[in-house]
Amino acid sequence: MNGKDDVLEFTSAGSRMLVAFRCGEIPSGFHFAHQRERMLKKIRDKGCDTIGFDLTGTTTIPSGFVGAIMALQQVGVSIELYNAGEQIRELLFLTRLDRVASMHEACPVLFAAGPVA
Repeated sequence: MNGKDDVLEFTSAGSRMLVAFRCGEIPSGFHFAHQRERMLKKIRDKGCDTIGFDLTGTTTIPSGFVGAIMALQQVGVSIELYNAGEQIRELLFLTRLDRVASMHEACPVLFAAGPVA
């Protein structure tokens, strides 16, 4: 993997998968829509029913993120969002994603095992 593929880091534990942004901030030009199938494949391969996004250090999210969240939710995946700052929380409220995803202040310790392939 290189370039924009290196932006996401996946970690799984039990029925949950965590997606973190390696660079903290989502880079300009990153297309979340292109990552949707990759996320779904990893969820299916690992037998996960919940996906969490670690938003630590993220101040903006692209519209494709909103679309990816909705698409994942529509196929029955539970969505968890961790460490969302005030700007992100406001955006989630305005887009009503706060009704689709559960919000948490910290990532569970169970993700300490590290990334998955």
